[in-house]
Order: sequence, then C-alpha cells, then structure tokens
Amino acid sequence: MLEYISEQLEWIRPYLVDVEHLVPVKNLRRITAKKPRKDFTQNQLCHGIITRYARYKKYFKITLYTYFIDVTKIHPEVHMRLRPYSKIDTLCFLAHELSHMVHWDHTPQHKSLEAELTHLFMIRLRASGYVSEEEEGEQSWIQHCRQNK
Repeated sequence: MLEYISEQLEWIRPYLVDVEHLVPVKNLRRITAKKPRKDFTQNQLCHGIITRYARYKKYFKITLYTYFIDVTKIHPEVHMRLRPYSKIDTLCFLAHELSHMVHWDHTPQHKSLEAELTHLFMIRLRASGYVSEEEEGEQSWIQHCRQNK
C-alpha cells in the first residue's frame, strides 16, 4: 500500500493503477521527488532510484528526479539552471524503476517489462489529452510567469 507520494508526483497515481497486473504496486511504500542541488555540485548520474527495504525485502521505495541541470555554453561563459523533466520522461523513469520490482537486474526480461509499462503509460497519457513535451514546457513557463508577477 502506497503510504506516501510527493505532491509533485501526485499526478502519477492513476498510472500505477493501470499496471497493478504487471508489477506488485501494493508493495510500493513511498514515491518521492528529488531535485539536483541548486549549487550544481551534485553530479546527477541517474534519473531514479529504487530501494528495497532491508528488513522487509518485499517492500520498495522509489525516488525520481523531477528536474535536471540544463547547461548552456556561450563562449566563454557557462550558464546552468534547473529545468523540469517532462511527463513523458518522468513516466519512462517510473517504468524503469517499477520494472526492478519484478526483475532486479538489467536483464532482457527487465527491459521487456519496462517497455510494456512505458507503452501502457503512454496510452493513458495520450488519452488524458497530453499533446507534446514542447507544449508542456510552454504551459509551465506561462504558469511560472503568472506566479512571479
């Protein structure tokens, strides 16, 4: 039973219901969102982390990065800023981490399950009216501007 989900990731809850027949979602305890450090000293090597609880090996916690460091090089300066991942990226990261609940290692079976989960997620995303990453970015920029007036 999911005990906690970050407010930023609350929108993924219906996607978990869609894949209960493929992965043991009932064994998922927490889904948390994480950002890279604002001082950009943290080298982000992954998009998500799944943790198997040591005491109860059947329970899991997933941490997903919701932002990435965007680096723009304009000679001689380097500009860095945090940018949010799109819903498509976030769902792909989630599919990968959920696949570890069934196949811990990166085997062909793991990749096959990940592809199946991603496919189901994209069907729901399309049905929800999602158009593109570009439109999502534009909408979030408009929302950001309205909040910072």
